[in-house]
Amino acid sequence: MDLKLTPEAAAAYQTFIGWYPPILRAERTARIDWLLGLMLNVAGTDTASPEMVVEAATFIARPAWGSRLSRLRGAAETPRREAKIPYQSLEGNRATQRFIKRWPSVPGKPAKPAADLKVLAVCGSSRHGGNTDAMIDAACNGAAEAGAQVMDKVYLGDLNICPCENAYMQRDVFGAREVERTLDPEFCARSRGLVGPQRRGGCTLVDDMPEVYAKIVAADAIILGFRVINGWEGDLVTAFQERWQRYEACLIDAKIGPGRRAMVIGTWGTNDLSAYADVIGIVITRLGIRGFPVTEALAGCGFSGILSGLDEHGKGVILEFPEELEKARQAGVNLATGGCPEPVAD
Repeated sequence: MDLKLTPEAAAAYQTFIGWYPPILRAERTARIDWLLGLMLNVAGTDTASPEMVVEAATFIARPAWGSRLSRLRGAAETPRREAKIPYQSLEGNRATQRFIKRWPSVPGKPAKPAADLKVLAVCGSSRHGGNTDAMIDAACNGAAEAGAQVMDKVYLGDLNICPCENAYMQRDVFGAREVERTLDPEFCARSRGLVGPQRRGGCTLVDDMPEVYAKIVAADAIILGFRVINGWEGDLVTAFQERWQRYEACLIDAKIGPGRRAMVIGTWGTNDLSAYADVIGIVITRLGIRGFPVTEALAGCGFSGILSGLDEHGKGVILEFPEELEKARQAGVNLATGGCPEPVAD
């Protein structure tokens, strides 16, 4: 598309496109050109302004690019070394504000009354007592106050979750052999000897997944918390969700039934509440595919500094901000009730 831009808009346009690796630039250029074309049509003009370029770039850029987009708008940038100064002492560590954002809830009452709801908490952070753990506890407390039973909290860092060894899923063994009876691909050890569907329904790996999966099946709701590390959800959550998917694919019994719900909690160091919303979205999508649609989501930020989000006693600093933790408690209540309090008996 041939776009007309003012000189200032052209400079902002080239700066934005230059932030991407060369292999991605053609696709990003097509996106921003399309958006700018729509904006020019709505505005009834033929020349894009710098403000239009920044607005279009905001739709395309990752949420974590907030500081870059601020520079694109012309805002003065604080040097990284200066920005870190408040965090580099115990006093600065205490004085730094930490925030929790509660995403808009999905309306709808749970399939079961709160008193019958069983909640499983899953901590995807290796820290016991850290910020993610504290937010999970606050959400669990809210669910319990609403009448739900918090059946267990598991720490993924304490479990042995093995990667699946299947090149082909066990569910595909029989279909593949019907297509080509001489086919002998690298199925897992158990699958290689199978000759009929009556033999299905197990997994050869010896790890903690069967025990965890039994808890998942028993749960009506899951609270999954994790910390975002360098722009992704970390290996604990990735390995857990991948193993869950592949483990479940080999089973014929104990599958997830309807009527489940979930909450996702993500935490990170930067003080931008939207920086890694896309990472939370990825985890939300995977849970929904597994039968646990997410109705509550929380983002916690500002957990950086000299003690990396901890206080001098090794506990999550979010504990010093009860007004922020209250958002997690309220989300827990809503997870159990859907915003519909249980009727009071006469």
